[in-house]
Order: sequence, then C-alpha cells, then structure tokens
Amino acid sequence: EELCSITGLGVEEAGALLGAAGGDLETAVALFFASSDGPGSGVGVAGEAAGALPFQAPGYYGLVWQDPTGGVPVAWAEQSLAFSSGLELPQLKNGPCGVLAAFQSAVIARVLSTRGSVSLEESPGHDLLSEALADVLLQAVPTDGAVVRLVSWETGAPPCTSVQESEVPANREAMVPEVFAWLPALLAPGGVVLLVYSLVATRGVHAVQRDMATETGMVEGTLITGPMNLCSMELVSLVLIGEARGNVSAYHQVTRAKTSWPRGLGVGMLSLTEKDMGQPLADTLKSPALPVWLLHGGDHFTTLFATEAGTSAAIEHPHLGGGGGGALDGQSGTVLYHWNGLPPAGPRMARIELETPRGACGPAPEVLRETFYKPIPGEIDDVVQAHPGDKHDRPNRWTSWRFEVVLAVEDPDVEGAERPADAPLPPIFEQGPPPAPDQPWRCSKCYATRFKTFNFGMNEPGTKTCAACGTAQTSSGWSLWMHYDDLPGTWQARVTNRHGPKILALLRTKWPGATSPGLLLDPDAAPTV
Repeated sequence: EELCSITGLGVEEAGALLGAAGGDLETAVALFFASSDGPGSGVGVAGEAAGALPFQAPGYYGLVWQDPTGGVPVAWAEQSLAFSSGLELPQLKNGPCGVLAAFQSAVIARVLSTRGSVSLEESPGHDLLSEALADVLLQAVPTDGAVVRLVSWETGAPPCTSVQESEVPANREAMVPEVFAWLPALLAPGGVVLLVYSLVATRGVHAVQRDMATETGMVEGTLITGPMNLCSMELVSLVLIGEARGNVSAYHQVTRAKTSWPRGLGVGMLSLTEKDMGQPLADTLKSPALPVWLLHGGDHFTTLFATEAGTSAAIEHPHLGGGGGGALDGQSGTVLYHWNGLPPAGPRMARIELETPRGACGPAPEVLRETFYKPIPGEIDDVVQAHPGDKHDRPNRWTSWRFEVVLAVEDPDVEGAERPADAPLPPIFEQGPPPAPDQPWRCSKCYATRFKTFNFGMNEPGTKTCAACGTAQTSSGWSLWMHYDDLPGTWQARVTNRHGPKILALLRTKWPGATSPGLLLDPDAAPTV
C-alpha cells in the first residue's frame, strides 16, 4: 500500500516491483524512479483523465503541465502547503518536492532574516506564512508589472479544476492582508498548485518563457515535467528568485562565461549535477546570504538549514570558531538540520554535526578551464570496484574497505591539458609483486582501452599473459588492491562520493573534505536526499 501511495502504481505492478527489489521498499522506490521511461499510466490525475478537459483551463495551463489535456496529477492535487509540526512540511507523494523545499526554505529564510534564529518546534503562524508568500510572489513581478495575481479555485467548481484570479498591488503593505485572506486555500489540498499558478500568472506567460529561453534561445519542456510530473529546475528557480531559470551553474550554457545569480530570498542550493557537469553551481547558490539550502540529489529536493543566521560566518570561515550560534564548541564545524518530507525515507528531521576543517570552497573561477591532465604513469588512473568480500562483511562501511585500483600506463592516444608548473604532482605507486597464482588479475593495458575494446574482464588465476591483448603480465601491468586509508585524498573523496551517503557527497560540493561523526559512525542512518 505504501509503495502504491508513493508511486501511483496499481497493486499488481507494485507487488511485482517490490518482488524485484527483494521486498525492500526503499530499493523498490529507487528502481521505480530510476526507470528511464517511468510508467506514466500509473500517474493518476484529478477529475477526468484523457481527452478534452472538463473545465476551462487558464491560459498558462500548457506551460505548467506536460499534458495539457490531462487533469492535475493526484500527487499535486492532494498536496497542501501546511506545516504539520514545527518546521516540518510533509510531502504526500513524489512530484512537488522542489516547490515544497523552496517554500519551506522561504519560510525559514524569512524567520532568520527578521528574528536572527529559528526554532525547530515553533510552527509558522499565518502572519509569518503570509509574509513569506509575499517575499516569493513580489520577486516574480516583472519590471513593467504593478500587480500580483493570487489564484484560487473557482467557487462552486470541483477542486483543482477551474480557477479565479484576484489582482493586488505589488507592494507589501497592501498585499500581505490579501495574502493572509488567501492563505487557507494554500493550506488545503491543491495549495501547492495554486502557488505555482500564482507565480506564473504574476510573472506572465511570455516573461516565464523568456526566462526559460534566456541562454539557449529555446523553451525546452514545461515547468512540471516528465512522466512522474516532477519539478523542473526552472520552476524551482521561479520560487527562489522569481525567474524561471534552468541553469544553476556558475557558467553560461552556451558561451561558458561566468554568470551571476540573483540574491532572491537569500536561499542557496547544492546539487549533485555539479559532479555530473563538472561545473560548480553559481556562487550565490553555494554561498547564500542565509544558511539555508535546497539539496538536489538528482531526482528529489530536500532542505538543509542552520537555526541561527550568524552561523553563515562560521560556515564560510571556520577559523571564526563559535561566532555563529550553530558552531560546535572547539571544532571547525556546524550543526545543520536536514528535512526530507517524502516517504519512505521521511518525514524526517535529521541533525547533522558537520565538521569542515578545510572550510568552504571559494567562488568559481572567472574563466572555466579544462582541468583534466594526462595521467602520469604510476599514478592511480581509476578505482575499478570495492572489494566484494569487504562490502558483504561490512556493508556501507566504505572507509574500512579495500579497492581495486589501476595505475596509469603510457598511452599516446590519451590527451589532456598541460599541467601548470606549480600544480602538485599526484602520488606515484610502484606496481609491486604480481598477483598470487590463485588469484585472477586484470590487465592494466586492456583496462586503459576498455571503452574501445569493451574488454572489462579479468584473466584466469595462474596465467602470465593477457588472454585479450596477448601482452605478458610483466609488460601490461595489473590492478592492485588498496585499503581506503592508503588511497590519496582525491581518490578517498571519489570513493566516498560513490559508496558513501549521498548527502555527504552533496555537502562536500560546498565544504571539501567535510565529515560528520554521525554519518561515518552509522552510515545506515544517513538522511536520504
């Protein structure tokens, strides 16, 4: 039943998926969302399904929803903006996470900017929520605009169908009382949809499209996208800064020139797309005005924050010690809180004691430069895998494992940027004695060309010549097994990104080398992002 609720699958489909996942709910959910095509037939819609809409849709409907002839998806139609307890904003089903995380961050940012600190136990009152909503909506008003449009469900119509709009002057004094009166609609099911509609109606369809096409010249997709109706980055940006920007990188998608990111609500973002793209996020996102971040784990958004605004100084400059109320006594660290409102990993508010001995990363370089240098023979070229026996005996304890590494060999086909004279050279390792006669071995020469030859296998124990390339073992080289502690720091970081908790990899995009005693001691209990 829980898998059906999260994914929208039928009972039989959910049962089959759960069986394929060995009965583990989290694995089943991960398999479902990792599906490339995603079973769209399992996504319910409110009201009528296929065919013409049984209600008058607003003019921006097709910009918001991928299927302009379908009703509002159930995951969105059932979702409100109501906090359950303290700062906890639950998410019922997959889909609206980006808007929820951004709105929750806006509320936290509002409290931090006005009071200096926030309590985990104190639920936001209607006055505070109205002020935060005003923050979000006012920044969406275009430069030539003068009104904010508050969208509600039409009186007498079924929920999540026809809408009605009211225009209010785009100034805080006149607007906040109107937002206060409008708030109950947002705290009811479908409230998250009304916020999205109001942002688009306030900014205007053409302005939103212009935002989406700023860098590429094209509008690619809708604000809510994919078979699972997930939040696009453009939609998340619309909440955070009032502009539907899709690029959160520090560099322009086309020209590669360094770009700026508006301060917006003073909220930042950390994303694993930084690892995939090889480009840092915009400076203002990595180091926002307030210690509040959206965490983007790839297909889900969650929230990370400190309870005191002064923590920002300690986070950026750890040598300041306990200057911020969230700093850990006697350590270069900070106490942060992470919220994930989506089952099965949530709802959960997790406390993270983050130690940052190397501090935070600085601004992105003014010029995006290639940083791949041709490997030097003897340096670690790649980590192939973790030792299967170690993984089995000590699951998730990656710092206690051995790893199979391949040393670089001279390859005239590999090119890279010229290494600067002042760049430190990587550690060089000796090949050492050959593998024991009873152990299989991997040919280093074949591994270097594996993507050309598709040879990813190992040679039989006791053989002295590679079966694939015919090279003698003494000439080709072989892979080695190294304990985590013996890996150079850069490779320790890489295997941590690969095998450690995903949240630690995310945190390290801002705080290189950051650790957390709780995450290292009990990786099984790490918050999910």
